[in-house]
Amino acid sequence: MNRRHFLRAMSTVSIAVPILTACGSNGNSKRVPESSKPPAGSPVAVPAVSFAHGVASGDPLDDRVILWTRLTPDEASIESIHVLCEVAEDPAFEHIVLAENLITGPERDYTVKIDAAGLMSERHYWYRFSVGPRQSPVGRALTLPMPGQYAKHLRFAVCSCSSYPHGYFSVYRMIANRTDLDFVLHLGDYIYEYGEGE
Repeated sequence: MNRRHFLRAMSTVSIAVPILTACGSNGNSKRVPESSKPPAGSPVAVPAVSFAHGVASGDPLDDRVILWTRLTPDEASIESIHVLCEVAEDPAFEHIVLAENLITGPERDYTVKIDAAGLMSERHYWYRFSVGPRQSPVGRALTLPMPGQYAKHLRFAVCSCSSYPHGYFSVYRMIANRTDLDFVLHLGDYIYEYGEGE
């Protein structure tokens, strides 16, 4: 299903929309070629990283979805980091359907983005990233229906740009805790952060 068909289909379904209002590189990550992988059993130095920015998914099609995260290395001098991305049919990751080794570094601001392809249509998937033993939070993504097929309903959450100093915006946590949403649409261009008195 292309995006035009998806938007046309939206007009025929019921949408529940909680609304939050406030103030007024594009390519995928580099996959690791087999020739650059260390031999099996060889020790590999694992850099210390955290996943302070969480994970995100978006731009779904009927057989794929974009997955994203950003690493925060303990040392800014790290040139490249090997990242494993896993996609599973269940939140316990007992049935992994995709596992990709990727590389990121300072030239990408330590972000990782992958077009996770080969998925089933209109299905939830769970995904995570890991660097050695350190794992990201687990995210959940949903693929679109096949072309010509329409969902019985779609539930959207809509939010806009936010001025962080003017409130805690706990509704973001409320959106994240909901399990019945199909899509989160952010209409704003920024989350504004200023120091005191600015």
